[in-house]
Amino acid sequence: MEQISHADRRFLLGLKFALLIVSASLLVHLFFIRGPEVWPLTRLSVYATNIKGPGSSASEIELRIVDTQGNIHRLFPNDLYTTLGSANGTGTLVINRAFQEASNEAESIANQEIYRIHLIDRVKTALPGIEPAEIQFWRLRWQDFDATDFPPFEYEQPDEEILLGQFETAYYADGLQPPDRDPDYDFGDSLALLGFGLPNGTQVAQCEDLYVRSWWSAVETPAKDYHITVVLADETGIGRAQSDSTIADDLPTTWPPGHEALDRRFVPIPCDLETGNYNLLVGLYDFDTVENLPVTYPDGSPHGSLAYLTTIEVIAGGES
Repeated sequence: MEQISHADRRFLLGLKFALLIVSASLLVHLFFIRGPEVWPLTRLSVYATNIKGPGSSASEIELRIVDTQGNIHRLFPNDLYTTLGSANGTGTLVINRAFQEASNEAESIANQEIYRIHLIDRVKTALPGIEPAEIQFWRLRWQDFDATDFPPFEYEQPDEEILLGQFETAYYADGLQPPDRDPDYDFGDSLALLGFGLPNGTQVAQCEDLYVRSWWSAVETPAKDYHITVVLADETGIGRAQSDSTIADDLPTTWPPGHEALDRRFVPIPCDLETGNYNLLVGLYDFDTVENLPVTYPDGSPHGSLAYLTTIEVIAGGES
């Protein structure tokens, strides 16, 4: 076998080095001299799994924030979690859960509220100094875009914009936190009512549900897992609609002193209930004996076995 001479070996090494220099020069020319003209081409390998050639389509979700001044601000999912490696996936999950239609069940409503309150907090973080009044959920679509311009939302206006959902932030203004005030009532020696809320107001139609939120605090660990009853009573004191369960669907006997809980419930309004005003009452009772805990004012004076919250107006079904 013929051996490569020392001179030939030096020539081949020189040729290899020259080719490396030419390649490096070409890359410098492409990236730093021609710049943006060729950058989309360099992205092709990154987005290869998403590019389908001629006739490609793409979509993206977007939040539009309407502030209290009527201005519109736009955010993409990755704008909500800029410090996370999976920012886009996390933001998309929160947005989808926040706008997912909730069934008329306390757990479903509660989950939706939690995600919406969290979303409002992330929006305020992403838009410092902006007070959001409404959050809108949009899907943007591009059809037949140039694959070299992928992702298209950096270069082109979408061909289609679809509003998927929206909500007003005022509904969640309290953040589902206990009111900053003294207890309204004490129940027995172990539990106190911190406050209550009616997200849909004091008016409800026949055949619908009255949504009631109430905040509770353990003065000391309860001896039993007391049940809560929320009652709509007529002027004679007779209950005409009510909802019962353990407080916050939890076990109060596990609550340490100072523990706070939010109870959410829907009081179904009978379709044949007469229209008019009714008293909204709340009480706690021992499930085994069906005895109500005594209700007292914070000063210790008695209030009976049910605490008055407010007056509810029942209107005919279909009225607004």
